[in-house]
Amino acid sequence: MAGHDQPIHMPPPSLSPVTIGVGVTLISFGVLWSLILIGIGVVLLLIGLAWV
Repeated sequence: MAGHDQPIHMPPPSLSPVTIGVGVTLISFGVLWSLILIGIGVVLLLIGLAWV
């Protein structure tokens, strides 16, 4: 089998999923507690979505 000698191609590591997860978590807590948390969460979510 000729195709098994090449290494597996993986994308480089990224902090984008972590940033998106923290942003969504802060938005969720902000719904319960504070508009400030919603604002911070939205900013982090947008940063995580734009960070490619």
